[in-house]
Amino acid sequence: MPYLHVPLVPLGRADTPFVLEELDLSLLSVRLREPVVLHHTGYTIVQRRNRIMLEALFDPAGIDHLSVKIRQAGRRAGLPGGPVCTPFGAALADVTTVSAEDVSLWLGIHRQLCPQREEIYNFTVFSTQKTEYGPGVEAETHYPFTPYSPPPQTESEGFAPW
Repeated sequence: MPYLHVPLVPLGRADTPFVLEELDLSLLSVRLREPVVLHHTGYTIVQRRNRIMLEALFDPAGIDHLSVKIRQAGRRAGLPGGPVCTPFGAALADVTTVSAEDVSLWLGIHRQLCPQREEIYNFTVFSTQKTEYGPGVEAETHYPFTPYSPPPQTESEGFAPW
């Protein structure tokens, strides 16, 4: 995938117009002096429920600071604090049915191909809902958090969630 979604903070249910407006104003106030720099540190295999996932790992320092600010903005808007995520990785693939040898070979080939550094200028709030086809995720709003945030790309331009 050209763009990965790194989950930062589950905000909880914001289902009244008042809470949505307060959340929007609070998230617009999140500011950092510099963009967050993601340092890619490797890959790992993790088990999530009954699935085995391949994840790209990141140094948590900068992104953890941003997630704290987003969580505080959600609390200011009146949302209960959701469970703390550890945004150290982004899921790349479900490898539950792939042989261990194939996963090992892929890791050996791609270990050095991932960008070592990526800058993040904005974050996106997603809404989720359960559908007959499983959970659905929809991008709602992009929030720039640095003074020099480029405008977010649209879905037709290759949608970048950060």
